Amino acid sequence: MEMRKAAETVLSSLPRPIGTWALFLDVDGTLLDIAPTPDGVGVPTELRQTLSALHHGLNGAIALVSGRSLDQLDRLFAPNSLTAAGQHGAEMRLANGSQVRTEISRSLLDQLRGQLGNFTARIPGVIIEDKGLSIAFHYRLAPRRSAAIHRQLIDALGRQRAEFRILRGNMVYEIVPKLADKGTAIESFMKMDPFIGRTPIFIGDDVTDEDGFASVRKLQGYAVRVQSEPVQLGSKIVSAASVVRGWLATLPDAIAREQGNFTN
Repeated sequence: MEMRKAAETVLSSLPRPIGTWALFLDVDGTLLDIAPTPDGVGVPTELRQTLSALHHGLNGAIALVSGRSLDQLDRLFAPNSLTAAGQHGAEMRLANGSQVRTEISRSLLDQLRGQLGNFTARIPGVIIEDKGLSIAFHYRLAPRRSAAIHRQLIDALGRQRAEFRILRGNMVYEIVPKLADKGTAIESFMKMDPFIGRTPIFIGDDVTDEDGFASVRKLQGYAVRVQSEPVQLGSKIVSAASVVRGWLATLPDAIAREQGNFTN
């Protein structure tokens, strides 16, 4: 009951009508509870059903915006195959099903894989996640090695920062294409059907979502941050991924009640 009340509080503070929103959703820590390892997350069946209902109710104006790859997102949320930005925007699946990928130097990324794989293999608890266009180094199981991993990533990149950058997230460092970020992905979606002309709402939980928050504000939209303490200025706050799921579950019925009262 308390979670439902929290969800209703957030819902009541956002603009109406809901059916004219463009909804952008981070995944880990936002839709899904954080797990010790990337493969350890669970996707409730009800969440899959909610996302499917929202896709219908919003006429397709919903997208996942995640650090995970598109392949990972499809495995997690099957049978849904939603519009999505993966690897922090380095790859995008558009509403028409076509895909766009950031051009990178494959040889340089291969070189970085070799250098950093050899280093992190010697650190117990570090999990390397190769996503194709980016590489993540999860240290949740080795939190004391954060500084050493960061130094090694800086050394490995050297003068190659024109193409790649280091992105720090929740117990993870990632090497990602420099031009890829969640804000740019959201802005790209908002220039295309079915998102164009709608009010963007972005829900995220991590520092890697800051670009997305900035972009939706620039577009006169709304940022919703998942965190336990309300210290972030300019964002609306919900306390946990479970609250987000409960809130999202209320939206299809709310949209249905509005049918006939707005046009896209």
